[in-house]
Amino acid sequence: MTRIFISNLGIRVIVQRPDLSLLDRHRFRYIRKPEDLEPFVTLSDVEAVIAGANPGLKGKDREELYDRWCQWTVQDESLPWHDPANRVKSFLLLDQKQPDEAWLPIGVSILLPLTIDGFRHLRPIRRGDQVLSKNLNAATLEGRDLAREPSTRLLLDTWIIRQRPCAPGKPLQRFEHHRWGVGLLLRHVTEFWDPDSKAEVTFLCEPDNPKIAGMLNDLRFSEKDRDAVSGKLFVLKYPLAEDKVGPEEQHIIERIMANIRTIRSIPIE
Repeated sequence: MTRIFISNLGIRVIVQRPDLSLLDRHRFRYIRKPEDLEPFVTLSDVEAVIAGANPGLKGKDREELYDRWCQWTVQDESLPWHDPANRVKSFLLLDQKQPDEAWLPIGVSILLPLTIDGFRHLRPIRRGDQVLSKNLNAATLEGRDLAREPSTRLLLDTWIIRQRPCAPGKPLQRFEHHRWGVGLLLRHVTEFWDPDSKAEVTFLCEPDNPKIAGMLNDLRFSEKDRDAVSGKLFVLKYPLAEDKVGPEEQHIIERIMANIRTIRSIPIE
């Protein structure tokens, strides 16, 4: 029997729950207006690995891409995504109350529901395919690739915690988020998938950070080769096959599910 052994970075991260004693200092927030996209743009632009994955995609160009994603995934396509009567679930903010009592966005998450076309758009390319040289990644998605309706295919596109200013020569540090950064991602997932529904779901991720890639490997995402330009695609189908998961691994999975259920009860403003 083939068994799945889950360990290391992925589990250490995902089983952590936010420090709920600091709930009054943190909040999850939908985007409501175009200005809310600013943290998604600036936080992405200062990440070297993200900027390097799509050279030239920064500033206004990145903002325009995110604006299109908002409109393509909006609840009511007949209205602008930022209309007060509308809602976008694909972009989620984590705000933290600072010492001066002002709210500061310290984390962002972009989770894109895919159509069948979108799923095919990102899948590994067969050798000899006419579009082998095309850079098939999230930045090349089109309107028909993103779903407004419930989807069982979710692309984890962006997950960032704000960098702290650091002195020259010092290692990069993130804002202390008291595990709320992990909670941001898991809470976002529950906007599209109910862990108690037993419904099948496929998660996709294009990691541009070696640590994220290592975490996905630990969580048993399957690494799919594409072409040299498009890089790797990581895929996880849930539920995992029961005959491939032993009792210890099942216990870990149950801890993750319990974590998701707890976080799901936290409202999004």
